[in-house]
Amino acid sequence: MPKALDPLIPALSPVAFDALPNWCDAEAAALLRGLSRHLDPAIQARPHEAAWLSDVAFLRDAMAGGEAGARALVEAHFQPFRVNAAGFLTAYYEPVIPASRKREGPYRFPFYRRPDDLVRLPPRADLPGDGTFGRRLGDGSIVPYPDRSEIEAGALAGRGLEMAYVADPVDAFFAQVQGSARLALTDGSTIRI
Repeated sequence: MPKALDPLIPALSPVAFDALPNWCDAEAAALLRGLSRHLDPAIQARPHEAAWLSDVAFLRDAMAGGEAGARALVEAHFQPFRVNAAGFLTAYYEPVIPASRKREGPYRFPFYRRPDDLVRLPPRADLPGDGTFGRRLGDGSIVPYPDRSEIEAGALAGRGLEMAYVADPVDAFFAQVQGSARLALTDGSTIRI
């Protein structure tokens, strides 16, 4: 065990699944659907690296048999823990989102590259947010950059900044909030954003 984890061990204690609030078949099924949706296909192709990966890949077909199977699968391969100390616990994940390099079919919502006219500045009261980003115009002046709603309405469209398109605007939003994602492109390649 890594030494960095030693101080955490007294703060964690295993608990039974039945001790979890609202634990049920539907919660287990939702957990596994989420995991299987965001597993990198390259990882799913290597189930020998983690036994439960082959079960999660199998889950898509097995879900037809009901949620009780999902619960049994989670309870066989995972262990819940209680955190017994005050503090803040967080996690990081990098979702895998289906995408296309072209706006086609269901892929309608763009991810943009950073625009050349977006500049970071010392804080300014006339700029929104923390006042440290603005748009440099051709004459050198700085104005507020379009906000999320303006960008979603097309403020950046047609500037050649589109990297890829996703089918679900919620996936795009959460990738932006999370700060990164892997895009599984229709041509079989993957890019990190």
